[in-house]
Amino acid sequence: MKYLIYAVIGYFVGCLNFGMIVPKIMYKKDIREYGSGNAGATNAFRVFGKIAGVIVLILDMAKSFIYLMVLKQKFDETSLILLAWAGLFVVVGHIYPLFFGFKGGKGVSATGGTIAALCPLAFVPLAIVFVLTILIKKKVGLGSVVAVSMIPFGVLLVNLVTKVPWTVWLPVMVINLVMCVIVVLRHKENIIQMKKDGII
Repeated sequence: MKYLIYAVIGYFVGCLNFGMIVPKIMYKKDIREYGSGNAGATNAFRVFGKIAGVIVLILDMAKSFIYLMVLKQKFDETSLILLAWAGLFVVVGHIYPLFFGFKGGKGVSATGGTIAALCPLAFVPLAIVFVLTILIKKKVGLGSVVAVSMIPFGVLLVNLVTKVPWTVWLPVMVINLVMCVIVVLRHKENIIQMKKDGII
């Protein structure tokens, strides 16, 4: 029952899509009608500028981070599974928000906040990979796909080094794989375009 409860709460936390909320408040505009049409931080940067983009990025990361950190205070190591589960549904809510016609962002910011809370030791190197890929290739989409694809294995490595039992790290890895597949699939059009452009 608790898995259902935290999944539902996580979903509705994710539905607080700040890519939609911030432009509505600041500019009275629907971000999905501009730029790439995506309700995320990258499109907010492109369409509304750095201030709006940074606000969206921070808030979309913060919602999953804060939610999981609140849960984290109540549970022991074995509850990493529950934290990963709850984080998965924040990401699902971000991508498919009930309040905005199930048309949200691509889930990268919410995923980042989830991993920052779930496994801080993995988050830092993954964030570095994300930034370096963008600096080298000049494509945020590629940085997102590369970093997100590495999440299950980065978290697994940290869990193995810190001697987390396999009964914990295996379910966590499976949940992270599901989360990352969902996010990468949301980048399908970006991946196709990058292949056409010879970037990958």
